Amino acid sequence: MKQWFLASLMLCLSMFCTTHPSFAQDTKARSNDPIAQMLRQGWKIVQDGVLQRDRGAHQVETFVFGSPGFVWKLQDLQSQLRNLRLAYLATPTPELRKTILSHRQEIASTQKMITLAQAAEAKGEALTEKVSCTINFGYSASASALTSSQGVTGTASANFSSNCAFYGEVYAYSYSTAAVNGAPTTQTLTDGPRSGANVTASAYTSQTGAPTCQSYAYASMTSSNLSPSSYTISATNNNCTITTPPPTPTINGPTYLSVSTCTTYTWTSSVSGGTAPLAYQWTWNGTAVGTGSSYSRSVCPGTTYSYTSNTLGLVVTDSGSRTGSTSKAVNVESSGSGPLNLAFAVNPASSSTAPIHLYDSDCVTVTRTATPSGGSTPYTTKIFVNGASVGNVSTYSQTYCNTGTNLFQTIPAYATVTDSAGQSATSATVNTYIQNHRVYTEPTCPSCVIP
Repeated sequence: MKQWFLASLMLCLSMFCTTHPSFAQDTKARSNDPIAQMLRQGWKIVQDGVLQRDRGAHQVETFVFGSPGFVWKLQDLQSQLRNLRLAYLATPTPELRKTILSHRQEIASTQKMITLAQAAEAKGEALTEKVSCTINFGYSASASALTSSQGVTGTASANFSSNCAFYGEVYAYSYSTAAVNGAPTTQTLTDGPRSGANVTASAYTSQTGAPTCQSYAYASMTSSNLSPSSYTISATNNNCTITTPPPTPTINGPTYLSVSTCTTYTWTSSVSGGTAPLAYQWTWNGTAVGTGSSYSRSVCPGTTYSYTSNTLGLVVTDSGSRTGSTSKAVNVESSGSGPLNLAFAVNPASSSTAPIHLYDSDCVTVTRTATPSGGSTPYTTKIFVNGASVGNVSTYSQTYCNTGTNLFQTIPAYATVTDSAGQSATSATVNTYIQNHRVYTEPTCPSCVIP
């Protein structure tokens, strides 16, 4: 969280705390003063010289000024020191001793601020020469459960910089406590207090273990040049339940496809985090193409050489409606398969002038054969006889017998083919011509004359 404050705000606050009107009366009378502005931003008055704002996630931001504010801060630090001493009794580590020493130094600095504030209030000085100075500082404190194992963590940082000769003091510390083998174990870390025109501070602790557990982070910035004033933020956590992060998917599979014939490629997913069950949505160049933990795609060469760049995407949603996404570039190079061709032959061959003659009980078997070439295998071939499909076949035989009458038959046939790349072709129609002849019958009466 980044905060920008002008020295004019500090000046107004120093004048405000010198005159000692009540907060409620002054806020109503001066709707445009810094206190009113802070109230509109969500700050609340705790007591004279102390404003606080709830930042959520168990974070509390505090602004103090004047001797009443620093007295409050002193009491807060002393309460924290008592907690540190109790932790030291349970876990007497060198880090805790160092933390207690640093905390005492911060308490001593706060006592000096009380003295400076009281002196400024007694003089009632308005620091008009400092109005143009800009102070920029950033601080962030967080305390939470660990995500990878059972335990807690705390972080705290403070920063101060100014474009003039102002000096600030920063201080940060954190501690993390959890039960290890039934006994509380505490990790602590401090940074500061340290002073300067450009200072920084940082602290991080973590402790694995079971309840009872707690983590705390505290970051503070104090300016003694501004009559004086201080900003702090603290965060408290009492939970060490493992927190599962949102799902983070990864796509495993080829990134370059060299295609000469139709080939099926498969990509699989691996997911970290998230809470089962998981839902998957795959996309190919932005178009939804499948669900499931893996995705298979058949890729076929075109009729000519081509090189395309594609994006395979994956979105994973867990049972808590949290999502995670990723993508993989897939380049496809096709050597080209050439155009699809189809030859169609009928055996035996016949024509309208040279038909197949059938006498008496003669029969003939006619075989039709479709032969595709080019394109991409495998092929799907169909044969049609008299306009009707006889099935997905590349060869088809049919027997015709003499009808016993003078019947001339014309039987058309053709074939179609579709390859795995989606190309299709249709053959020319080939007719079969059959001449049926009347069957001779012997006379049945004795007087009949045989011609």
